Amino acid sequence: MECALCRENREIRRSHIIPEFLYEAMYDEKHRFHALSVIENQKDWMEQKGLREPLLCDDCETNISRFEDYARRALKGGTEFKFQRQGSAVIVDGLDYKRFKLFQLSILWRAGVSTLELFQHVQLGPFEETLRKMVFDESPGKQEDFGCVMFGLKYGIDAIADLIVQPVKTRSDDGHCCYRFVFGGFQWVFFVSSRPTTGPYSVGFLQESGRLCFIVKDVFEANWASTFAQRRAQLGRP
Repeated sequence: MECALCRENREIRRSHIIPEFLYEAMYDEKHRFHALSVIENQKDWMEQKGLREPLLCDDCETNISRFEDYARRALKGGTEFKFQRQGSAVIVDGLDYKRFKLFQLSILWRAGVSTLELFQHVQLGPFEETLRKMVFDESPGKQEDFGCVMFGLKYGIDAIADLIVQPVKTRSDDGHCCYRFVFGGFQWVFFVSSRPTTGPYSVGFLQESGRLCFIVKDVFEANWASTFAQRRAQLGRP
């Protein structure tokens, strides 16, 4: 079977689209989690060990796991950074641009090639091959190439790590095509456009210097949140 990344005919593993460490807060005592559907007439279901499908060979899986391991330490602790708060804004300095950017790009690309219903709205078109080459060649590009704006999500005073929302296509105020993901306690908005992304949005992109600026906001500020708040209550979660 052909590996989606290297395009070689090899034995293929069941690969995660969103890395498993981002599901950890969602697992129950049997290592399962509730998948909450936003598809009309589709019931919620149970999954185990994250959402996976046959996608990558061992070599490509191993290569991508290096970016994921760095991101895990960056997001969950284990790597020291300098950071400062300015109101609701957080400014982080010292990120490894290449590894963290390739982590972001690999998730966007995997969602685009995935056949799972959860990712059906991520349709990358001609950008799919561009992203594949960037991930395979380990070339993160410039900071404005497929830039991603992150928003930290909280509920009251608590961070929200146990929420994954079906990605959707949207548009920025100035007309750029975007894909919105929610996982790992953040909303990730990827800009996928042939036009250069400049102006206020680009300030939120991971900078080649290793600086990242993001805004922390209450989850109920998002227009998709009310549905999932009801679902969480049904599952006995606050």
